Amino acid sequence: MELDKHYIGKLVEVTIYFDKDGIENHESTDNYDYDSQARLIEHCSYSVLNGKLTMSRRLNYKYDGDIEMIEFFDPSRDVIYSKWIKEFVLKNCYEENKRLLKKREIQSIPEPSFPKIEPILAINPFLLDMPNKNYNQPMVLEELCEYHYDDNGKLVEFLVKDKNQMYPNNDDNEYTYNKHLYELDSNGSVTKQRSYFSRTGYDNMTKRKHRIMEYDDKGNMVKRLIYDNKDELESVIEKDYEYNDNELIVKQFDYTSAGILDKTIVYIYDDKKRIINEIHTSDDGSGFKYIYSYK
Repeated sequence: MELDKHYIGKLVEVTIYFDKDGIENHESTDNYDYDSQARLIEHCSYSVLNGKLTMSRRLNYKYDGDIEMIEFFDPSRDVIYSKWIKEFVLKNCYEENKRLLKKREIQSIPEPSFPKIEPILAINPFLLDMPNKNYNQPMVLEELCEYHYDDNGKLVEFLVKDKNQMYPNNDDNEYTYNKHLYELDSNGSVTKQRSYFSRTGYDNMTKRKHRIMEYDDKGNMVKRLIYDNKDELESVIEKDYEYNDNELIVKQFDYTSAGILDKTIVYIYDDKKRIINEIHTSDDGSGFKYIYSYK
């Protein structure tokens, strides 16, 4: 959930899971803290452990001009295990200066490399005897993303350089490369996404899936058609919405590729049009809900 940009203070998010009989279990709680400029400065995640809420992760946000850094802290090990460095750029769009994400770099303590895969393990990788992660290792580049926009500030190209988790034991290439190209309609909504893949760089890439999106008159996606690399239709994802008098979504219906209702999401708002309940229910009656409170 994205906080309203005009809101300053704290946000508490409680996640509760319920089964088909309506029995609820408190799963987790997330606390968000913002500074006087409505910038997120801390996000603490708590999970239920032995009947008690125990902090499982803390994110610290730091700002320096156009650079934003997020530190992922593991309280149980007293270690920062990952950093996200985001670089923004100010761009004039529709005569309005916008702060757009230009680059995102993820550095992390590396996961153990997979052992050499024997034929039987390739069939059942869960039989792999994985070594433990060494938290004393220095961080390495895990992922590097680049964002490219048109003159209206709409994303038209997204590049991802991603760490190959099999490297170095099973592959000669340390990173894989993905490129996503977006086509937009006159409203700026993405109508087509084409994806490409390579193990050597952004040149000579192989075509992968592409997606076609359709929207309702309020700009919310109602259909996504997914095609494979041979341009054959693979699946169709459809959504439908109910709106209130303020044109806020109060119900969202998600359907399977067979057109069967898969999930319903109900949104409940306060008098400031902020979401206070978000209830996800699957077709069998089970699901989960988020409870948001603002301080």
